[in-house]
Amino acid sequence: MDYSKYEVVIIGGDHYNTLWTARSLGAVSIKTFVIVWAPKISKSFVCTSKYVNKYRIAHDEEEVLNILTDNNCQEKRVLISSSDQAAEFVDKNYDILRNKYYLAGCDATKGKLNHWLDKKNMLDLAKEVGLNVAYSSCVDLSKGFDIKELSDIPYPCLIKPELSSHGSKNDYRICENSDELSIALHSLENVCNQVLIQEFLKPEYEATLTGISCDNVQIPTVVHKLRTCTDLQSLGMIVFSKLDNDVNNIISTSQIESLIEKMGYKGCFSVDLMHANGKTYFLEVNLRTDGTMYMSTSAGVNFPLAWVDYCLFHKQSNLCLKKPIHAMTEISYVKYLDYKHPLRCMKEWFMTDCYSIFSWHDVKPFIFKFLYAIKNKR
Repeated sequence: MDYSKYEVVIIGGDHYNTLWTARSLGAVSIKTFVIVWAPKISKSFVCTSKYVNKYRIAHDEEEVLNILTDNNCQEKRVLISSSDQAAEFVDKNYDILRNKYYLAGCDATKGKLNHWLDKKNMLDLAKEVGLNVAYSSCVDLSKGFDIKELSDIPYPCLIKPELSSHGSKNDYRICENSDELSIALHSLENVCNQVLIQEFLKPEYEATLTGISCDNVQIPTVVHKLRTCTDLQSLGMIVFSKLDNDVNNIISTSQIESLIEKMGYKGCFSVDLMHANGKTYFLEVNLRTDGTMYMSTSAGVNFPLAWVDYCLFHKQSNLCLKKPIHAMTEISYVKYLDYKHPLRCMKEWFMTDCYSIFSWHDVKPFIFKFLYAIKNKR
């Protein structure tokens, strides 16, 4: 198949997820037009990639919409979201964009994807299909709250914005008692209206399933999080991991398939899981391309390409892992380097098959990111 005459539009942050979406498509000669949506930057490390044919940096929602609607392209193109913010934006503007772009979404209907990204709706449906979900409760801060009415909450608990795009991981809090919970909720009143309060479980291990939903749901890979970031703001983010196809030993795929089907979702997705207290718990589903794509693409499972094939040719690819690999988010690895165990660190470096930013086939993004980080520390 000669893909060189096709162009795909990618929207996302200045992040390795956006970078690897472009790399995954560029590797098969698909042209990429990348819209980096980032309020405070003028230069993007993603856009230095040789796989980015055209790019624009957008600072707000209006600018993104103008870029998407002002084009003169006669052919309908595939539009891929690589961040929660982008996925919610596309869903919000579904009716405006659907005639010019092939879009991921739920039931091909405006607003449905954002309905399921609301964590309360998401967790309720997860329980309905039989998945284990930690205790959770939603609080609308705009209506005020009485801490005495939250007496059934187990401690410690984790609080976070109910919609990921309405805050950031800097807004996460762990509370050990009701006094801390009250202070934390008040601190978020000017950040977001709805917050989710969940029982804070200490994981024995964490995993992320990666898949795609076309005519049916495929979940060909699972990422085992061997090491994760330790601070609250980066909770659960991968430092070092292994990707393989041993999905069914983590969880019943039929439950995940049922979850995606009931959402009516078509597109790439991932599901975050945690094993604690002898159970595997559902944490959340991401209805977009996942940040672990540098692993799956490196292992021969090209999710963005499979989505393009489905949109343009209604062809459903049979995705199969070529071989298990070890992967590293190299900047986070250095940040959280375990200096007490140098031999283990050396072993992990030598075991690593792929990195989140560095690639011998496309070195400019890593060089730019590295030099930019040094410049900002001066």
